[in-house]
Parts: sequence; C-alpha cells; structure tokens
Amino acid sequence: MTTCVVEGCESAVHAHGWCSSHYMREHRHGSPLAGLTYQGEPLEYLKQHMHDGCCSPWIYGYVGDGYSGRVTLNGRRKPAYVASYMIGNNLIEIPRGMVIRHLCNKGHLGCFNFECLALGTKAEDAQDRIRAGTWTHGENHKCAVLSSDEVVEIRMLWATGFYRQLDLAEMFHVSQVTISAIVNFKWRRNG
Repeated sequence: MTTCVVEGCESAVHAHGWCSSHYMREHRHGSPLAGLTYQGEPLEYLKQHMHDGCCSPWIYGYVGDGYSGRVTLNGRRKPAYVASYMIGNNLIEIPRGMVIRHLCNKGHLGCFNFECLALGTKAEDAQDRIRAGTWTHGENHKCAVLSSDEVVEIRMLWATGFYRQLDLAEMFHVSQVTISAIVNFKWRRNG
C-alpha cells in the first residue's frame, strides 16, 4: 500500500499522492495542509504579528467584505482587528458607542496591525470610509438596482405630474415603495 506524501500521514493514497483528506484540503483551500486551525492558534498568530508594520494580512479566513476573521479573547468572539486593538491597549472591552477605525483604510483587505487602528465614533469611521473611497452608497452599493441617471430621470418624470408612482415602478422594474422613497428624497438624495 502506498501512503500519503504528507509527512507524518500514514493513510492510503487517494489521488495525486495524497490521501483523501489531504487531497480535499488541496482542492478546497489550495494546500494539502490548509483547513485545520487549532483552538487558540489564530489568537497566537495575532499576538505575534500585530506589530509587523502596516498592513498585516490575516491568514485565518475572513468575514463579510474581506474583514479579518474572528478570534476568542476574554471568552468572547471578536474580529481580529478589534482584538488587536484591545490587546495593544490592554483593554477588557471597547467603550460603549465607540468603534475601531482603520487609519490605513485597508480594513476591508484584512488588516489587523495595531499601528493602523484607532478608537473613534461611528461618524468618524464613516468619514474615514468616505475619504478613502471605500464607502459604498448610491449606485455603487452592492444592492443598488437603479443608476444615478435613472434616479434623476424618475424624479424628472414624477415632477411633470403625468406619471403615477405605480407607472414609474413598472417602467423601472422596481416597487412603488422604492419610487416613493426616491421622489420624496428619502433614498438616494444625491441621485
């Protein structure tokens, strides 16, 4: 019987020199050794690399929009960048109403470097994202159905008085609620 080429693995070969477990890890993760994370390993990695310079990439998986994955700190699951800030500042919790800002504007790329992080308000964080061009709104938002030009056209057609909201909804393949929010400037104020 031929055994897996991975050092220390005694399982029978399934394909390409690997056992079925290592073959599937290669297929899913791009490496026969990937996919196994031992408890505490991500937190140890974070502690070892949180001062590596801007911007430290996270290697243990990501949550939505590319933000670094989670680690367990003080018995609670937290995003890696939040844990990095808390460890670096010797904090037990983030103060109520505050968030951790990425001064490097690379949080969406998984940065967790302590030097890139600062405590701030949600408004400051939003301003950071606007300045960096990473804030998605209007037609750039992933859920946007209408372009800015279409929003302007809807408002112009509505202003003529010849169209009902239902008519515009049918023309632009959206709901009447969406048209109402657009013509009353509750959504997409700037087009």
